[in-house]
Amino acid sequence: MWFRKKPQEEPATTYPYGFAVPEQPETVVSGKALVCLMKGILIFAAAYGTIGGVVSSFQLPTRSALLFFTLLAFSIVMAFLHYSRFLFNLFYPVIFVGFTYFIFTFRYLVNSGYQAFLNILQQTYGDYYLLDTYRESTEYFSDRSLTITFAAGFIGFFLILLLNIFISEYMSVIAVILLTFPIFQSGLFVEKPPAISYFILLLFSYFMVGILRCSRHFLLPYRDKKWTEFAHTEKNNVVTYRYHASGRLFLQLTGVFLVFTLILGLISLPMMTGSGNNRLSKARRQMDEYMKVFTQNGLSSFFDRYSAKGGISGGKLGGVSSVRPDYETDLNVTFVPTSYNTLYLKAYTGAHYTGNSWEEADIPESTLEQTLGDDFENYERFHALLEGNRISLMQNAGRDIPLVQMEIENVDAESGYDYLPYYVAPDFSLPSEFRHGNIYPAEEKSTYRFSYYPYPRSASAGAGRDVMFANLPAGDKRKDYLAYISLYDRTNYLEIPESLREYLKSLHDEIGTGKDLAEQIDLIADYFYQNYPYSMTPGTTPMDADFVRYFLETQKRGYCSHFASAGAMLLRSYGYPARYIEGYSVSLTDISEGDVLSDEDQDDWITGNNPLGSTGVVKVPVTDGSAHAWVEVYVDDFGWIPVEFTPPSDEDEVGADYSGFWSLFSGIFALSGQEPDTINNQSQTTELLSENKNNLNRLLSHSVFKPLIIVLSLLLTVVLCFYLFRSLIRQQRMETAYRNGDHAPLISHAYRRLCQKILARMPAPEDGKESPDFILPGKMPDLFEALARENSKLAEQLNAETVTRNMELLEQCLYAKDGIDRSSADALLSFLKTYKKALG
Repeated sequence: MWFRKKPQEEPATTYPYGFAVPEQPETVVSGKALVCLMKGILIFAAAYGTIGGVVSSFQLPTRSALLFFTLLAFSIVMAFLHYSRFLFNLFYPVIFVGFTYFIFTFRYLVNSGYQAFLNILQQTYGDYYLLDTYRESTEYFSDRSLTITFAAGFIGFFLILLLNIFISEYMSVIAVILLTFPIFQSGLFVEKPPAISYFILLLFSYFMVGILRCSRHFLLPYRDKKWTEFAHTEKNNVVTYRYHASGRLFLQLTGVFLVFTLILGLISLPMMTGSGNNRLSKARRQMDEYMKVFTQNGLSSFFDRYSAKGGISGGKLGGVSSVRPDYETDLNVTFVPTSYNTLYLKAYTGAHYTGNSWEEADIPESTLEQTLGDDFENYERFHALLEGNRISLMQNAGRDIPLVQMEIENVDAESGYDYLPYYVAPDFSLPSEFRHGNIYPAEEKSTYRFSYYPYPRSASAGAGRDVMFANLPAGDKRKDYLAYISLYDRTNYLEIPESLREYLKSLHDEIGTGKDLAEQIDLIADYFYQNYPYSMTPGTTPMDADFVRYFLETQKRGYCSHFASAGAMLLRSYGYPARYIEGYSVSLTDISEGDVLSDEDQDDWITGNNPLGSTGVVKVPVTDGSAHAWVEVYVDDFGWIPVEFTPPSDEDEVGADYSGFWSLFSGIFALSGQEPDTINNQSQTTELLSENKNNLNRLLSHSVFKPLIIVLSLLLTVVLCFYLFRSLIRQQRMETAYRNGDHAPLISHAYRRLCQKILARMPAPEDGKESPDFILPGKMPDLFEALARENSKLAEQLNAETVTRNMELLEQCLYAKDGIDRSSADALLSFLKTYKKALG
């Protein structure tokens, strides 16, 4: 007993202010850096599995080691941005700026690689679907392994930026699948399965993201000051707990699911290499049709504002960003070829230009009806067939002009139009309506036959006299009608919008002025050919911009509607009546590829001498690829003749724009200037890359930042409005509670605002100590005396006794069960505001 040590009793802990909550041990950080590393590997698995799958499916030449390590490094860097608030806020803008600079500096390499991929993709899909036509995209560099690596790296960077958001923050398996799988399976449509290793990587990322999402064990609380075991959110009285990630658990899951997906991938190998015999299912046939359109026309084929079936848009101009024909037959035209010239099938006539469309003519019929009486409909027919009537008189006068029969079958062209050549003979016997000098079908019909004069356009110029006017007897009302129509055509088809008039005249010095109509047409056509290349994807015209002016001044490239609209307006500016026409143009190549009908006798289809001799009767399928727009110009003493202003398409130039890489980002990164010619040697490549290193200043001054600044300003405005609105709502709720007898929230808020002002005036704490963010009410009287010695205004308005009394009242308000009454609350609130105001 003597050697036994007496136990020492622990002194009792007293809590003079009530009860105390024992301090909770802080959860040990479980491999925060390891969690970031594993998330980076997970992002890399999804991104590289996607990009590598496409590369392996189409056997794209790439520098695989460079692509592998670049995407891996970028994935890990992006994941580590979530390590802390400082890294996230500082380096995300830096990476965005660097990413933008990378795009601008290496745009030619990236674009060339993308065009190379498009060529390979179109070739593969074209061979698989047996497509007769596809367009070749221009590659600016000959080293495909370099350019495709750059393009794949750029797409990989962009994919990683998006995956980092949905994996690091949300672990959204649906978003990850939507971002990756549509790209990954592009080769499966044409039975080009990717390598199994990339499939395993992608499958692994799906499983990992799904499991971590379900376990809710993936958060990195870099916004928290201390690492706690879990975070909770409360919404609609429902509390949700999300456990923070553990590096050890992340590593264990990675190992387990990597083995699991490896086994599953090997089991799936026979399915990946299957021949895909289910090509006849309805869903597959429909998907094949979409893929054919995409192969021929690119991604932009799905984003036109409106579609023009059959190539006829009814005079609409600004809504189509690219021409997207399906190359299916719209018309079957059967006739005897009599000329090497293009055969034009006219459908729509545009008279009044509005800035974004062409509208039909509006001849005041009431005046003519009063003058012509019951014969008005006959005169409308006479007007529509006026050129044919004149040619008929020339033929009767001994001109050797053949009369040809033509049959047109409307297979899939736009209804509501008769598709007719130049010039229909006056014995036109179809049940059609004649309005404003145009022919419209009176009923739906699939096949119609008529006669026409394939009159050479050159013979109509300078006719010298109106054979129709001279042939009519004296007193014939048709003479008055002809005079009226001639006057109408000379005046109404010279109309130009006031906003466009001066601009068109300013181009006259550059175009030149011809001595007659024929020379002026040549000058305008040459001006277009020299300055405006043909493009099937020129982009849409802004909604507030004039179609013609935007084309001539800014866009500087376009398809037939651009050239026809601009050509008609320019002719009017020179004083020549002109109008806009839509229909089909059938080239000599199309005619030569038509079917010669051996069972048809040519003599049954043509009357008179055929300048081409015995050609036989030809049936030509006309697709919507032949849809076209051109100009008609008015020739005195004859009528309207077709004029072609669209320059011949340069296949390389069209291909460079066609489904172009930058068209995907034209709304964000719309680069100006001409593209370089194809580059085939290393010295030119080095020179161009060296020049691009100085592009940062050009980038900063480029118009690309205008929409960027607008977007950022809008986002900033939205954020500021959100916080302002939230603050107002919070203040409103506190005031409502105050009026209802709950005084604590509003008084607590006022006291915290006072504490913030006092703490801002206090000196910084010593090293190693944190700045307080709250002052205990019991310390306020002593603090007041210290402040009052320095602030005479504060001492005049308040004293220590008042401060002590109000602090006691504050403690009662905040901590007592019954709180305080309304009068005491009003007095306390007034004191807090006075104290804060007195501090200055």
